[in-house]
Amino acid sequence: GRGGWLKLGLWPQLPPQKMASSGGRHLASCMAKLAAAAALLVATARSEAAEEHYWPRARGHHGRYFLTEETLPRNLSSAFAWKFHHPEGRFRTVMRGNPLIDSKKNVFISTENGLFKLSSEGEWLWYYTVPTTAHMNIVPCMEGDAIFGMARDSTTYSIDLETGKERWRVKYAEHVGGDTGYVEAHKGILITPVDNSFKHDGGNLRLLGLNTSTGSKLWELKLDLPTWNFTPLFPGDGSFIFMDVSGGVYKVMYRDGKRVWHTKPPAWFEHSFTDGGVSLSPDGSMAFACSNNHFDTEGALRAYRTSDGARLWDKMLPTGCTSWPVIAKTGDWGVLPAGHFVNKPLILLLPKWMPGTVQAWLHRFSLYMGPDLRKLPLFNIVIRSVHTELISFDTKTGATKWSFRTPDWQRLAAKGDEEGLFERVWAGRSAICLPTTWGTPTMSGDETVYVGHVSGILYAVKDHDGDGQIDPETEVSTFDMDAAPLPNNPAWAPGMMAVASCDTMFVFKS
Repeated sequence: GRGGWLKLGLWPQLPPQKMASSGGRHLASCMAKLAAAAALLVATARSEAAEEHYWPRARGHHGRYFLTEETLPRNLSSAFAWKFHHPEGRFRTVMRGNPLIDSKKNVFISTENGLFKLSSEGEWLWYYTVPTTAHMNIVPCMEGDAIFGMARDSTTYSIDLETGKERWRVKYAEHVGGDTGYVEAHKGILITPVDNSFKHDGGNLRLLGLNTSTGSKLWELKLDLPTWNFTPLFPGDGSFIFMDVSGGVYKVMYRDGKRVWHTKPPAWFEHSFTDGGVSLSPDGSMAFACSNNHFDTEGALRAYRTSDGARLWDKMLPTGCTSWPVIAKTGDWGVLPAGHFVNKPLILLLPKWMPGTVQAWLHRFSLYMGPDLRKLPLFNIVIRSVHTELISFDTKTGATKWSFRTPDWQRLAAKGDEEGLFERVWAGRSAICLPTTWGTPTMSGDETVYVGHVSGILYAVKDHDGDGQIDPETEVSTFDMDAAPLPNNPAWAPGMMAVASCDTMFVFKS
């Protein structure tokens, strides 16, 4: 009985008159904690018992992020199978989501105005949108038999994978940043970014840990600087790693949200901005992050030890860093897509006092001229040549193994942003996608790197002969997606790869 607990010191020592009421409150508190723990155990068991999905989250699988054992033919065009865009038209939405692929090879893709489930052959199976109709700019993930996501008004949801029916829906904040963040479910806990940073016009200043079974809040963590395109990765020691807008790297325990360490970039980078992210070595012992200088014309790639956050090396880059590196399964080398930012379409940079007819004419003129617009007086000041490059590096030292410089991008905005602007505005969607110079890479089973480019070109690159140089004729394959991608990467399943641009998803089959 209670007396025995008192003797053992397991019941609070209270005066007799307070024993009943305080003891009742204590018991209720304990019962609530036990119920929460039980729900978390159920969520964990459900996630671990479910059949493993082929590509359950944007970055693939824990312990092998951005990696697959699958391969495609060297000629990308020969492997193209089908494509999907919004049923009302290609420019009727912005594709925010990274493709996800479940254990049955169904493909899931999130757009600003809804989440689609498609069969492996492209058949439309179901569609979901949040009841508030807020833009769904946060990329979802799968765990067990559910898919989890979030909308711009911070509405967070869990959906049954098979039926598309909502399991729960919660809201713990007023808004999230307009950037392309990612929710992440891991062993019964869903980690989400909230609280838009108005100073940075995007990004998020707080993280939440939610129970994947109920949506109840387990913990929260406030950040010093916003995290942009929030993407948590798990090294396997009960923590997750992520990066803020300056390139600062954090390690946080996923069960309770306790910060383990935060390593800032060097002082001259602390007030810089990048929308790239952090990658992990396959064994989880090293993290690789990047940031830009104040003018984004130079960037830096850095390696950290995940146990204590110590910076191991620093590599300056010949251009900006706005993407994620991919680390080979051997762990001894990786590839970084490097390149500085592109701008908005010309019409969005014109002064508001300018008559609309003049703005529309200049918009059409910019589309007509394409890259030649940069050759004209005044425009050659506004439009800069964008240096983009794939850089392979040694993970122990940062030394360059090989590099492949893609053609410089000579237009003001990314491919697809000017072309689809008017149609998106008329449809009530975001006017532009505003991607960076590269998507995020993945590496196939034969160590070919696949990544989308600001030009709309999907690149497949491999140093086949191992000579430390990339021959564009024999070691590069391309596919024209006709629009740049957001910071999303190809998703893989046996015999297939799916990748999304800002407006269309493409599926390839081996």
